[in-house]
Amino acid sequence: MTSHRVAGLAIATALVVGASYGAAVLTTGEPPATPPARAASSANPVSVSGAGADRAELDRLITVFTTRAPKRGESLEYRTLGGLLLTRAQADSRLDDYIAARDAYTSAIDLAAGDPEATVGLATALLGLHEFTTAARLAGEVAATGPPAAVATAAAAVAGDAALALGDHQAAATHYALLAEAAPGDPAVMVRRAQLAYASGDVAGATTGAGAALAASRDLPAGQRAFYRAFAAGLHLELGDYQAAGAHAARALTQAPGSPRALVVAARVAAASGDIGAAIAHYEAAIAIVPTPEALAALGDLYELAGRTDEAAAAYATVDAIARLAASQSQAYDRAYANFLLDHDRDPLRALELAEAELAARHDAAGHDTHAWALYRNGRFEEAGDAIDQALAVGMPSARISYHAGLIAHARGDDGAAVAHLRAALDLSPAFDPIHAPLAADLLEELTS
Repeated sequence: MTSHRVAGLAIATALVVGASYGAAVLTTGEPPATPPARAASSANPVSVSGAGADRAELDRLITVFTTRAPKRGESLEYRTLGGLLLTRAQADSRLDDYIAARDAYTSAIDLAAGDPEATVGLATALLGLHEFTTAARLAGEVAATGPPAAVATAAAAVAGDAALALGDHQAAATHYALLAEAAPGDPAVMVRRAQLAYASGDVAGATTGAGAALAASRDLPAGQRAFYRAFAAGLHLELGDYQAAGAHAARALTQAPGSPRALVVAARVAAASGDIGAAIAHYEAAIAIVPTPEALAALGDLYELAGRTDEAAAAYATVDAIARLAASQSQAYDRAYANFLLDHDRDPLRALELAEAELAARHDAAGHDTHAWALYRNGRFEEAGDAIDQALAVGMPSARISYHAGLIAHARGDDGAAVAHLRAALDLSPAFDPIHAPLAADLLEELTS
């Protein structure tokens, strides 16, 4: 494999990224890591399924280029390293890989100012670090230069992904329309548009798009097909169709048994279906590969339900430790950590600070929801009501948002609205959370008895 061929990965990994395992729309509102549009590059020699020869080769190449790039001091070497790191980040959502990719692309640009491929690569890494505004700006700057078609496609992907994460659905739709023109029939484009449809409240468009993306991925390697299975599983899970979610999750695990993304969505499906033992096993397997706050928090909750309180405390302590360590380098875990604090009624003031900082840039439904949840936990019920109304107005179907709306309405003395919101949450997904769904059911029974 020549270095020029590997360099194509810098563009091939222009993808929707969040520093989490989420296979579809997460309850924390993070965008899923999405594979590249095929039109973005003609060279993507390493496909990653989470295990096997391809993964071993990717790890080897990263080791080689990590040593070689500083010695040679060439832009192409650093650009190649950045692309390899992003490919591994796509598989595992490892924060350290996004940080290392950012640094590699920054070095490439220092050596070759204005390099459009390196700039798009840097923007992609910044997406993974949740620096969405900067990522959108860099992608826009590249697009304005009239770059080659492959680079323009990658820039449109980054710009659209950043816009979606920021809650600007109109801009995301515009960028994704350009992608669809450049890469018709590409499942990576279809799944982006499915994600946008869901975030906008178009359930039919989301499910149809996810199915179309899955069908269009049939000729891809098994590890890549597993992504689309996991995406469909996560989407059906959010919509309360646990049977469909379970079928897709099982296929994803068969296709990519070592994929953290597939393991986590399988864990979420198992938890919703009441199989706590299987859910714990899947989360433990995912965390053994790479721990994230969301997975650790979910595992801690399941340990609590299973009576394994010491293990739950250890999982929660690890969430705190990871969030503190990450905060010095990235804001990627800020929303997830805020929700962890709020869900477990810990340090509501810190959670509110994080939620307000997130909302300053990101005006998506989940951002308004986290802000409302934080205001509620701080006893600011009237302000929480205004914030949750903004979350509901976006239209994204979410049992979590409806649950919070019910709690806030109850706290404000509007039990009629509380009943309506709690019913909406449980009708959509009666097991949306192993801890909070039973609390929602208990409150609904109390208010209607």
